[in-house]
Amino acid sequence: MTGRTRVVMLGTFGLRPKGTMSARAAGLAESLVPLGVDSLIVTVPWDSPESAGERGYFNGIPYVNTRTVRPRLWPMAVREMVAEASRFQPHLVHLFKPKGFGDLTARCLHQSGLPVVVDMDDWEGDGGWNDVLPYSRAQRRLFDWQERTWPARADGVTVASEVLWHRARQFGAPLNAMLRVPNALSVDRFRELSPQPGAEKTGVTGQELNILVYTRFVEFSPSFLIKVLAQVVGRCPATTLTVAGGSGDGTAERTLEADAARAGLRDHLKLIGWQDPKHLAEVASTCHVGLVPFDDTNINRAKCSVKLLELLACGLPVVASNVGENRTYVRPGRNGLLARAGDAAGHASAIVDAYAARQFGMIDSEQIRHDARERFSWDRTARSVRQRYLGITPGS
Repeated sequence: MTGRTRVVMLGTFGLRPKGTMSARAAGLAESLVPLGVDSLIVTVPWDSPESAGERGYFNGIPYVNTRTVRPRLWPMAVREMVAEASRFQPHLVHLFKPKGFGDLTARCLHQSGLPVVVDMDDWEGDGGWNDVLPYSRAQRRLFDWQERTWPARADGVTVASEVLWHRARQFGAPLNAMLRVPNALSVDRFRELSPQPGAEKTGVTGQELNILVYTRFVEFSPSFLIKVLAQVVGRCPATTLTVAGGSGDGTAERTLEADAARAGLRDHLKLIGWQDPKHLAEVASTCHVGLVPFDDTNINRAKCSVKLLELLACGLPVVASNVGENRTYVRPGRNGLLARAGDAAGHASAIVDAYAARQFGMIDSEQIRHDARERFSWDRTARSVRQRYLGITPGS
């Protein structure tokens, strides 16, 4: 590959609040720069319309948000995206999610001769997000068609999980076109999540146990947290469940508070709301164990949790439901434990065991961080992605 390779990364969501473009596309793009790959992110911020028309840099990567954000005006949004992508004169397109505006733009650019790599990080169509989100019937049919038809025609397919690997193969993706790309973190994010000297909590007061849940409440029922909390409190009375995050409309938080009050556990629940990601390490330093519960659904089996990885990067042992890619991140006995989905008693026992293992030095926070950096750094993953680009555009 001669000179630098230019890749336009297309999306259908803004850089915030969802994580596909910020954590996945931008994280990968940042690590590709030293390898001779320059990227431009072009996306439609329909989920954050206040940033429509915005241009700038995200972690050093240039991005452009379309001015048009309304789904019914999709031809205008696609026209904007095509124009921005064409001005960049890319050698190839990397589409993040075969869905919506970005997908339609990628199809236009593919027709003009540009190779397209399609990234799948969620189960989007029927059986997945189509069944959960309030889409119209026409939108559901479009999204299901988009997800099913891209794998067979794309020049490359990157997938975040084993479930999505098999799904892409089912839809016709050739084996030699596929690459497994689990979610990872940048070197800067790992550094940001490392505690300052003396900041990490290394001891306990009596039988104190502080559990951290970092969530948007999309993977599980909030009532499950109180069931787990009740079981833990039965064994460790001085337990606090700290919830960092929030739902879109506050319903989950109200359910949590009501369930906790009914169970007599309101004093054991601490809701701190959504936190600036830069402050996660500070929050985690006051906690002993991270809790990542998942219901056993197609969506959860297919996803690759950045939040779980970020808890590991903070040095917290994590208790996670034994669902999908949680099994890839959690190494039982080394950085946490797994429990059967929906089993509140099992999650509670795992929390108590992980807490004891950390306090007695059988699980070491720095080793948890080191393991996460070694296995899930975008710098490591970017090398494989660049090789895939090289195979698609050898003359660029």
